[in-house]
Amino acid sequence: MSALGEPRLDADGSERRAIRELVDFSGKDVLEIGCGNRRVTWCYADFVASVLAVDPLRDEYKHRA
Repeated sequence: MSALGEPRLDADGSERRAIRELVDFSGKDVLEIGCGNRRVTWCYADFVASVLAVDPLRDEYKHRA
């Protein structure tokens, strides 16, 4: 499980590695707009200071500080 309590869908870790190679999220505050089911959010959630993931088409949001 990720910090947001979501199951990890990237079984081999390739998506997570690719995202971490492209962007250094360490210690950052992240606002993710259009997160959908937060499939990508978990890839960086354990490394940021905080994350607010929202999707205007959904009635829910997750926040981790």
